[in-house]
Amino acid sequence: MAFSHNDRFLLSVSRDRTWVLSRQQQATQSHSWRYEICTRSDKKNGHSRIVWCCAWTPDDVYFATGSRDKTVCVHNVKEENGQVLVELLHRLTFDEPITALDLTLKFTDHTRYLLVVGIEDGHVAVHSFDRAGTEEPAHLLTLPDKHHKAVNRIRFQPFLGEGVIHPSVLVATCGADCAVKIFKLSTA
Repeated sequence: MAFSHNDRFLLSVSRDRTWVLSRQQQATQSHSWRYEICTRSDKKNGHSRIVWCCAWTPDDVYFATGSRDKTVCVHNVKEENGQVLVELLHRLTFDEPITALDLTLKFTDHTRYLLVVGIEDGHVAVHSFDRAGTEEPAHLLTLPDKHHKAVNRIRFQPFLGEGVIHPSVLVATCGADCAVKIFKLSTA
């Protein structure tokens, strides 16, 4: 599960090959936080195997899901006239099942997103796509120091905001091999 950064949405993924998006509702006296399902994927157009992981971009425009079917799906989220619309923008295919992922804005200029994907064989791949979502995600690199078993979690360091530009960003991974690895991604 993953909350959007603005707390408006809660995204959950499931063994039944689907994701569910819930929207925060007005607080009542008996419930300080209440989320109701606003949309969900269907089994025909989504993943074909269990969905293991999900994450949001820092600006909550996109979310990604990763699955045992060896794909990552990137979805665009829009609210129009009180309706939540979700569109599948990109489907990336890998050689092994996807077990973890995270998203952030590119640290040097914020014109692109970085998508880091953990794979069942222990590899960690870094992809990038434009903020408009018009370009197919590009593979930038596979991190050199792989885990010896499946990657369980991936997290970027906290995003510091639109106006903060850095020469690098840290990404942490942990695996079923009981190892935690921290990588520094930089332009140099």
